[in-house]
Parts: sequence; structure tokens; C-alpha cells
Amino acid sequence: MRWPVLFAAAAVLTAAAACGGSIERPAASEAPSGSATAMAAATSVPATPDATATPRFVTQDGPLTFRVCSTVPWTRPPLAAMREVFADPRFGGPPRPAPELLSSYFAPVLRLDPATEAANAAALRLGGLDFAAATPAGAACPDYAEAAQLLFDRLALIDAEPVAMRRDGGRVTVTVRSAPGTARDVVYPDPPLPHEGSRGRADTLFRSQELVVIDLAGRVIAEERVGRRVGYDANGTLRFAVTDLQREPALTFTVAGKPLEVVGYTVAGRFEPGTVRLLDANGRDVPFASAGSAPAGWDEVLRATLAPGTYTVTGINKEPARGGGVLVLPASTPLP
Repeated sequence: MRWPVLFAAAAVLTAAAACGGSIERPAASEAPSGSATAMAAATSVPATPDATATPRFVTQDGPLTFRVCSTVPWTRPPLAAMREVFADPRFGGPPRPAPELLSSYFAPVLRLDPATEAANAAALRLGGLDFAAATPAGAACPDYAEAAQLLFDRLALIDAEPVAMRRDGGRVTVTVRSAPGTARDVVYPDPPLPHEGSRGRADTLFRSQELVVIDLAGRVIAEERVGRRVGYDANGTLRFAVTDLQREPALTFTVAGKPLEVVGYTVAGRFEPGTVRLLDANGRDVPFASAGSAPAGWDEVLRATLAPGTYTVTGINKEPARGGGVLVLPASTPLP
């Protein structure tokens, strides 16, 4: 099973079809688009095969094709409207989900599991998304039932529409422009690649280890890899940073603009007290307040006011077999 913070469990995600045509990258001064009409796939020239006859399921570096499968009008639901979902015991409630799962509520992009609809329930439900109500595009997109024969990845983009994608080694970068009030189901590459050789080997070579979403000015909106996810708003202010501290033992995030008070939470009883360290960009310890009072079911593991810069949180799980990552939020963030 994939890491729960990467946003697993059961939901209905309708992979409708996409429209044809190409998306041209607009100038940075272009007004944000709020249209709920599904955008067409961007196209790129395929990389020239090298002399070593690289298997086709190894995606070459360079531009990636993609397809917007459906678009749905969307506004982040208020916390009060999410109370029933947050209290669902499948997500670590009641009265609220596990801290690492709550990050899906704040996320500007969700990396979805293309293999089964069921694996995306926590991400989609906690994010307040319902692609069953989406406006489909005009041509077919790969469905979850085709995942055994095809290689493709899937994203839910929130308040944004894709302009371009490229792959550099194990890193996929998605450039987006603002599209307030919408969410999009995006599949890439388009068309998907056929499986070759063993399923496991194909998946391992095909899947990127890191996803980065940037805006037209090059500002990072989201960064994600197995075990870690970070989100920022349009001004570059930290929304959240989360890690499971198992597959990703260090959580790095950036504070931009002005000093920011942050607080870190974990599931109550799953963290070894006193093991958390907060480091600056030079690896020096940053002092922070001792653990304070957390919402029911959570523990507070750090609280500090940080100057602009890059910071890293490290720590040790008390019960690593049960999970229990750390979620860092601005201290002013309302909680369920």
C-alpha cells in the first residue's frame, strides 16, 4: 500500500476524456483563467531513441505530453463543512484526521494513484474534491482498469491549469497558470506508454521520484516525493510541510517574505519526545519552544518563529511500524 500521506484509500475519481489541441504557454502578465472548460493536451516532440535501445517505458528527459481529463468548478470547503469527513475513523478520526492526512486539505496538487480509484479516497475526500461532478473533455483518457496494460501518472491540480511538463531524470516539473475556482484531473504522458517486461520493473523505471509544480514566474507551488510533501501559496508563503519520517527522515521547507511562526504536529503517542531537531540551511540547530497543547488526538512537537530561509526538521518515530509523521503549519492556520 502506498504511503497514506501520498494520499491513499478509496474514492470516486472519474477519469473522463480530454479535448484535443495544444496549450500555448502564455506570457507571465496573462490574466488568470477561471474557465471550467477542460484544457487540451500539450504536445512535444518525442525524444530520439538512443543507440542502446532504451525500453519504451523509460521516459526520456525533456518535454512531457499530458491530457486534462476533466475540470470541475471547485472552492475549498470550509472546515465546518468537512467535519464529517475529518471525523471518519478511516482517516485517523474522530475528531480529526491524522496530521499527515490533513495535509491533503491544504494541498494545491494531489499526486493520485493511477492503478485504482480506491487508493485515492483519502486524498480526494480530505481535499474536498469530487471529480464525479466534473465536466469531461471530448476524448477518452486512460481509465484505472487500463493500468495493468499502460503506464501513466495522474494529478489533481487545484486552482491551476497545466501549461507545460518536462522530465529531468527522476524529477517531473509541471508549469501551471492560475485558474481560481477549478480543479483538474490530469494524466501524463499522453498517450500512455505500454508495459514491457515485468510490471514491477516497468513501474520502477517509469515513475518519477519527485514532482515539482511551479507558476509562470518560476515560484514553487508544491514539491512532492515519496514520504514528503510541501505546499506554498501564490505569494510563496508556506501552507504546510509533511513527512512520514520513515521513507523520508528529513523534512525541508522554506520560509519566504517575512518571519513566520510555525507549529509541528504528530499523532498522539507515536513520537519519541525530545528527539525532534529543527536545523537551518547551514545545519545549525534552531531553538524552538517545548511541546505545547495540541488538539485532541495530536501531539505538538515543535513551535518556533522563523526568519526567511530554508529549514529542516528531523526526528525519530516512537512506533515506526504504525507510522506517525510530522505536519508543519503556520501557527495561524485554523484546525478542525
